[in-house]
Amino acid sequence: MDERFDIQAYMTRGVESIVAGALKATLKDPRESAFMVKFAAASRKASRRREEAEKAGAHIPPFLIASITSSCNLHCAGCTGSYFRRIS
Repeated sequence: MDERFDIQAYMTRGVESIVAGALKATLKDPRESAFMVKFAAASRKASRRREEAEKAGAHIPPFLIASITSSCNLHCAGCTGSYFRRIS
């Protein structure tokens, strides 16, 4: 088995699957659907930009950040949640 696992493609498909599922879940609310359509387009654009960067030698991993609450009491390194709570 000489086949290499392509983590970039795997993660990209995962993010696309999550976005597609979320879009289906919003079909009853036109405003939510409009937001998800824009988000899906931005996700596709980001995927293309990552592919271009990879060709240029820069690896930018795909990831999806989902924030279900703004009242988190954790202080994780790199989290932007507390920043946005301070400025709002």
